[in-house]
Order: sequence, then structure tokens, then C-alpha cells
Amino acid sequence: MTKNKSIIKLFLLINFLFFNISIAFSSEQFRLDNWEVYTSQYDVLDIDIDKNGLIWAATNGGIFSYDIEKDIYTNYTDLFNLLTINFTAVECNHNNDEVIFGSVDGTIEILTKDRKWIHITDVRVAGFSNPKIYDIVIKDDKAFIAGGWGLAVFDLKERVFIETIKKFGDFATNTKSSKIDFIGNFIYVSSDLGVAKADLNSILADNNSWETFVVGDGVPSIKINSLAKFKDTIFVSTGNYLCYIDENSKTIKFHTNATYNINSIFAGQNSKLYVSTQYNLITVNPTEQLIWSNDFIQKTVNFIDKNGKELILSSIQNNSIGILKNNQFEFIAPNTPTSNNIGDIKIDTEGNLFFVNPRSSKSFGITSFINGKWSSKRLTNHHSFKMNLTNNNQILSSSWGNGLYIAKTTDTGYVYDYYSNKNSPLKGIATNPDYVVVGESVEDKNGTVWVVNFGETSLGPVLVGMDKSGNFYEFNNLFNSTDRYFMTLAIDHNGTKWLGAYSNGRGLVAINDNKTLNDKSDDKFKFFSPSSYPNLQSNWVKSLQVDKLGWLWIGTDAGLSVCRNTSSFLTNNNVDFNIYKKLNNQTINAILIDPLNNKWIATNQGIWVLNYDGSEVIATINTQNSPLLSDEINSLAMNPNTGEVYIGTQFGLFKASSLSVKPYEDFDLKAYPQPFNMNKDNELVIEGLAADSDLKILALDGSFVASIISQGGKAVWNAKDSNGNKVKSGVYLISAYSTTNKSNSVLKIAIINK
Repeated sequence: MTKNKSIIKLFLLINFLFFNISIAFSSEQFRLDNWEVYTSQYDVLDIDIDKNGLIWAATNGGIFSYDIEKDIYTNYTDLFNLLTINFTAVECNHNNDEVIFGSVDGTIEILTKDRKWIHITDVRVAGFSNPKIYDIVIKDDKAFIAGGWGLAVFDLKERVFIETIKKFGDFATNTKSSKIDFIGNFIYVSSDLGVAKADLNSILADNNSWETFVVGDGVPSIKINSLAKFKDTIFVSTGNYLCYIDENSKTIKFHTNATYNINSIFAGQNSKLYVSTQYNLITVNPTEQLIWSNDFIQKTVNFIDKNGKELILSSIQNNSIGILKNNQFEFIAPNTPTSNNIGDIKIDTEGNLFFVNPRSSKSFGITSFINGKWSSKRLTNHHSFKMNLTNNNQILSSSWGNGLYIAKTTDTGYVYDYYSNKNSPLKGIATNPDYVVVGESVEDKNGTVWVVNFGETSLGPVLVGMDKSGNFYEFNNLFNSTDRYFMTLAIDHNGTKWLGAYSNGRGLVAINDNKTLNDKSDDKFKFFSPSSYPNLQSNWVKSLQVDKLGWLWIGTDAGLSVCRNTSSFLTNNNVDFNIYKKLNNQTINAILIDPLNNKWIATNQGIWVLNYDGSEVIATINTQNSPLLSDEINSLAMNPNTGEVYIGTQFGLFKASSLSVKPYEDFDLKAYPQPFNMNKDNELVIEGLAADSDLKILALDGSFVASIISQGGKAVWNAKDSNGNKVKSGVYLISAYSTTNKSNSVLKIAIINK
């Protein structure tokens, strides 16, 4: 393998252009910039310690370092410099203070002493069926890299690969290698077929240089994942078996059976052999259990810190790193979310962020981001998989199996009220009456909380209302009393509750209580299915949103529909649905209505931004034109006061700044930076706009320079006139007029063009 300089230059060029420009789309006043990513760094795949005592961690959400003495955590989730954030291996170079990281896609990132990044992409572009890097070990001035293809040797000084070993002896070509060890003058490679050994003075690329050891003694597992020399014996682990290498028979023989799968073994300073399993850390001869963990231990390693003391660290799935002290773990808690799989996202009126995880996630609780601090709280042992906020910022948390939680934040966590079949009309599923599944819950303008009660094919309400006094109101499916396959919910301007069916459900149901919760006689109910209303497209309604015009937008697993005459349901007239054809056959995961009434549509192929009536595609946002790591978008949310949009994916939470800012009731004009220097500033930001503003840029003598039209509270100007020419230095006027409230305002700005 040789270093492909042209490919690396291409990657760097793309990286520079990609992250150092704003994303401009079809609309002149649409921008997405200032991208940030929030990823979980609790799932640590590998750890190492540098000569200064700094712990480095490779996670599937980026990189972090931790200073034990100073208790300082540093996050290296760097959208601007890294080609990936899904890391699997880390190795510190004690010769020059560099740190090397390997990743899932084969990318190698080198963090230099002066904290600059060097990208090595040879493995990534080599075409291996499994480019994943599992281990990196530095010896002298070379890095030995174990991966899904075999082994590679990298010259750290010249930054080039000098050997690629695809075959070890009689093992199959491209056997996956998981760990590298050096014992004396020999290199040992743990692989999926056994252990391979070679003299370091031999030609490693020659498969005849390798001798191999395979598992015997009837041990059923052949994949070796760890190796360590203890006294005069070389031990290896495979499955939940501790074995050893018999040099005479060239086989791997059984030694001890562990209760759980072994993930790593190592020899300690105290003449003990340590065995780390999924759930405990033990010593062998004599056997002593040092630690038991309810969490999944992925790997345990030992280091000699800068003071000469042995440091034992465990990487723990969903719980970061445990430092063993007095036979107990002290955990490093990075300030990140605890999960990368992001479900429903909500922003409260204070700008605080909350999200829950999809049912496919291993995380169960509510995650919050308040005053720069991430925290997560589990309210129930069942998934809190949907959420909403009330008008006074209480959290409506829907669980899959344990009912509804209405929670509010405190300095110490959450206090909440809990509703299930024990204290409300909510009903469980047919096979388990106590297993209460609730779908979306929404508070209406009168303070009544409406809850969808999912129950598959069983008797019970499909919708439950709870007013401010705590009184409950039940609404059944009048079309089919045992059909409770409903999950999504939206309330239109007339108080009609629209319920969308889940998975193999039935379509759409509309319920209106006619503002008389106690009187069932005047209730309205109607069932809509694709068989009768083909423009609904699918029985699975994944998202429902009502826009500022009262139109109902319907996202299904087969496309997007819209109903513009929802009030016709109340007058028994025809309710019409229309298909948005550009999104036919797309899975619509979420719909966001922004402050300008634009529609942000989350799909499995990225985000579509539509104008107010869907007639224009303002933008498409995906992995090709943004920092997103996946085109599969789970959820969307926006802070209307700042225009910050949050994008939930299975690989983390992304944030970007937009111009979709809620307009002011009256003008409060501000512009920055002031003065605007055309040699260093990109755009002049204009804030404090009233709705539907017509902006005119004028010279002091009143002559026209440029014009801008903005629907929301924020706009930008590039300091060019209407002909595209840069304006001269001087003082200019921004004259703003709102076509909505007929008000106007004027602001002076200074431009420097020298």
C-alpha cells in the first residue's frame, strides 16, 4: 500500500470548501451555517495514556482526552478538521507526543504535538470489504495497524505505508486481525482464525514468514481477541475461554473457563494475570473477583502513569471509562449526550433542549441540555420514546409500556406525575392490561392534555383528554372499537384532533369534541383510509403537523400529503387530500413548521425545505452538501427566537444557524458587525425585523443601493449593490418597512472597503 497524495489533497480540498462556507440554496435569504455536532462519547472503544498522564479515548462519537489530576475533559468532535467521528482505536506516540486514531471506515487521524490534524486515507480508499481498524501499536518509528483486511505497517516519519500483510501463513487471505502484541523480537497478531507469529527481522508481507496457532482441546470458539505474556506462558482469550499457546504442538490449549465472554487479558505489576469479561474483572491463580459491573465492560487495560503507579482502566459501554480504585470504579463522565440515536427533540421557551431516544436505542430516558450541561434521566424502565412540551414547559413523556409522565425540571432532576391504567382511563394492550403504551401527547390552547392510547386490537380509548383540573375524557374509535393502532397526533385550529396510525395501522382518524368535553352527543368522528382517500398514500402515518394557515401536513412511509380544508370535517363536507409528488415513495420521519411557515421534511434521504404552500423547494440538505453524517433524519426542532435548527440522526445531534427567526411585533433594528469590514467580514447580519419586511439599503443622499425581502426577524446583506458590485466605504441607511403591520424603521451602518 502506498500513499495516494492526490486523493489526500482531494479530501483536504473538499474538507476546506465543505466547512468554511455557508450553505446557500435556491432562496437568496436561506442560510445554514455555524454547524455544530453533539455526539455521545460514553461508548468508548479504545483508550491509551500519553507520557504526560493524559487519557485519550476513541469513541463512536469522536475523541476526548481526560486529565486525571486536573479533572479536565476535552472534546475533539471536530467537524471542521476530522474526516470521521466514528473511532475504534487509539495509540499514543511517546516519542513525539502525537496521538493516532483509527476508525470504522479505515480513516487514520494523527493529532500532532501542536494539535493539528493529519488525515491518512489509504485504508479508507483501498477497497477492502472490511476497512475497520481494530488496533494500533507503535514500535520505534512505525505504527502497526490491525484491521479487517489483515495487518499494515506505517512509517510515522515519512507518513507512508511500507508493508501490507493480507495473509498470515496458512490462514485465509484478508483474515480479520483484532490485536497486536510484541514479545521479545516477535510480533503476535490475534485474528479470527487463531494467532499468527513472525520474527520482526523477517519480511512480514511474505506469508511464509508467519507461523500460526489454532485452537484445540475442543474449545468451540476460534476467534482470538486478546493476548498477554504472564511469566513464561503466552495466554490468549477466545469467547469465555482463557487459553494458552503450546509452542511444541502449534496449538492453542484450554486453561480456564470464565463465566462470561472475555474481552481482554493483561499481566499486572503485582505478578497477577487479569481477565476482563463482559461484567467483571478477575485475577487468575488465585481467582479473585475485583469488580462487578451491571454495565457492559468492553475492554480493560493497564498503564504505568507518569508517577510510576499502575493505572487500570475499563472502557464501559454507555458509561465511558471506569478507573479502578480500591476495587471500585470511579467513572469519567464526559459532558456529552449519553446516546447518539436521537428521537423527538423539543426546545422550551427558555431555549433549553430536550430529547428522547427511538425504541431502537439502548437508552431509555430523557436527555437535557441546560446551561451548557448535558444530563440524562430515566423516568421508567420502559422506553420514553416520544415527547412534547406543555405551554409552561412541562415535559410530556410517552413510554412504551408504562403510560404517560408529565415532568418538570428542577435543580436536582425531574419531579413528575405518572398516569397509567391504575389512575386514568388509559388501557393496556390485549395480551397485558398493565402494559400501557401511549403515543404522542399534546396540550391544546385551553390547557387540556391529549394522549393517544395505542393498544393494537383491543378495547379501550384511542384518545384520552385530561383538563387542567385533572378530569379525564375518553374517546373511542367509533369506526372500529378494537382498532387502537394509532400513534401520532396533531390538533388543528378548530380543535380537531387528528390521529395517525402506526406501522400496519389503518390511516387517519379525526375527533372533535365541539368544545363540550362532557357532552358526547355533539362529538364529530371520521375515519380516513387510503382505500377511500388514495392521496393519503399509506396506512402508516409517521408525522402530523398543522401549519400557520391551519393546513394539516401528513408524513407517511410512502410520501407527503396535505389537507388544506380541515374545517370541512366539521360541516360534513368533503375533506380533500393532496399528494406532494416530489416526495413520492419517500419515508417521512418528521415535519417541522418553522417561524416563517416553511416546512422542513425529514426523510431517509435528507431534509427537504419547502415554502409555505409546498410549491417551491427552498433547499435540500444531506450528506453531500452539509456536515451531516447520515441522510436518515429521525427528528427536527427549531428555536424560533434564534433560528437554530436541531437535526436528530442515529449518529448524533446536529445544530445549524438559519434565518428562520420569529419576526418581532415591531421593529428593533440591529446590525452587526459594525463597522462592516469587507476585507474580513462575510455578511452583515440584520436583526429585529417585523414580519414581512421590505429592506432598502440607501446611501446618505437617499440614492438606492440594494433591496432585501425578509419574512422573519433576521436577514443578511453581502455589502453589494443591486448590480453585484461591492459598495464603497461610507455610511449607509437601512430603511425597513413591514407590509404586515405597516410600521417602518431606519438604521445607520458603516462599511469599510479598503
